[in-house]
Amino acid sequence: MFSSFEKFFMSFYKLTPNLSKDNRKNLASYFYLVAIAWLIFQIVGLIRLFAAVGIVSFVQISDSTYSLTTGLVFFIAISLVVQVLQIILPSMALLPLKSLQRSGWELMFASFLLGLVTLVVNWSLAADLMGLLKTLTIVVVSGYLLYEVRSFFVKKSR
Repeated sequence: MFSSFEKFFMSFYKLTPNLSKDNRKNLASYFYLVAIAWLIFQIVGLIRLFAAVGIVSFVQISDSTYSLTTGLVFFIAISLVVQVLQIILPSMALLPLKSLQRSGWELMFASFLLGLVTLVVNWSLAADLMGLLKTLTIVVVSGYLLYEVRSFFVKKSR
């Protein structure tokens, strides 16, 4: 499904040192816990986004001279959709990850790609350098962990 993206991004991680085979196998066995941690980060992000939308809405209601522009409404809507997708993908991946199915790995890879796109968009729009560095660290580490366990997730025959 994502073979060209997978080859492109995983080529970067080939340059990194690999964990031992036993460590990679253990990591693959418990990779669903990484998905749960990723899911928790995304839920916290959704809560923060709702708080920001609430603050903007409150300012709009309390100050009649302030109004939401179409661009801001569009940005909020896109952010909500992306954040909900970032919650749905790892949620769907949990059971396949527990049984070491390739579909679980692919769902987490899709979430990784979505996180990468979000990072690039935020980098071009935001002035929050510390937030961007935290997100970059999480995305880079997630990609590394995905690369390390990739070989342990196989397609199940039907």
